[in-house]
Amino acid sequence: MKNKIRDKFLRFIAKARTDRMRLPVGTEDFKNYPAYGGVSVVELNSTCLEVVDARFAHKGELGFWLMIGMPTLLTGAGGFVFIFYKALDRGLLIATDFLLLFVSAIFAVLSFAIVLFFILTSRVDFTGFSVRKIRFNRKNQRVYFMDRHGQLQSYNWKDINADLTHLSLNAHMHTQLEFFRRTDHERYEPLFILGFYADEYPTLCYWEFIRCYMEEDVVEDLAETIEYCADLADGQETFWSGFLTLVRNYMTKRIQWIWLPVMVPYTFISACLRWIGMRTGKAFIWPEEVQDACVPEANDPIRVDASHNPQQPWGQTFMTVPIEYYDVRHKHINGARERIEKKLEKKYSRQTRSRS
Repeated sequence: MKNKIRDKFLRFIAKARTDRMRLPVGTEDFKNYPAYGGVSVVELNSTCLEVVDARFAHKGELGFWLMIGMPTLLTGAGGFVFIFYKALDRGLLIATDFLLLFVSAIFAVLSFAIVLFFILTSRVDFTGFSVRKIRFNRKNQRVYFMDRHGQLQSYNWKDINADLTHLSLNAHMHTQLEFFRRTDHERYEPLFILGFYADEYPTLCYWEFIRCYMEEDVVEDLAETIEYCADLADGQETFWSGFLTLVRNYMTKRIQWIWLPVMVPYTFISACLRWIGMRTGKAFIWPEEVQDACVPEANDPIRVDASHNPQQPWGQTFMTVPIEYYDVRHKHINGARERIEKKLEKKYSRQTRSRS
């Protein structure tokens, strides 16, 4: 009950709007939304795809705003007490005292509400699992994940659905993939959320990436659309790996260098809180039954993980490498997307002809 109330409260604050629908999957979808692996993949092979949930990319940032809110609350409460004490010391309350008390009380109440909100939201960064992972097993068509109580959940791929969840935060519309299971005609059981807090288009491309992995024979090409794998050796990440993950949330163009004097201190503090959250949370370890089901073949030619990340992570993240590097990378990714599109077009055109 406590978790349900908290979730409803957070959705109300964020003004969330959820469109309950099966994401479009048809003969033209692969053309409109080419598959994109992004930066949330932990490992991909011919048997299993492991990804992190949507919270991973921003873990630690909410704690920063809690650190800002606490001094603000203490300032407002301290001002109220100080003014009230001075007024009592004089033995007389004047109109100015009433005004100052009223303003400081309002300030303290608003600060308390802000602090309470960020306590409710940032606690997910320091409690529960240090990182939440989801596995999509292509071989047995199962999806594995841990719920918030630490219990293993496993469902058939065909038994779960996904929809788009739009969160209006800071005047920006962020889109995520919310996976759920329909329990009856009216009720939905939420399972987990994936995505990058991005616009709708890259989120739909990410959905196509997952769908293609589970349903199409294009795994080798999908592996080439992954830009960066989450570096989670032994279920943890290093401090600087977490720092670069946070930088990637806003560093997408070189013109954004002008924001670095402001954003780097913010990111550094958030990375410190992220590192603490990684150590205070429970280590995420898959049960033996899941490990056995997801063991890749001995001679699997397809295997992508953090060991395949770019050799210059700092230069790539802060965009200091030559522009030719990005041209080559985008050409490589677009080439893989084109090969996927040709294979799927051939498959679906054949199905269309057979039905006609």
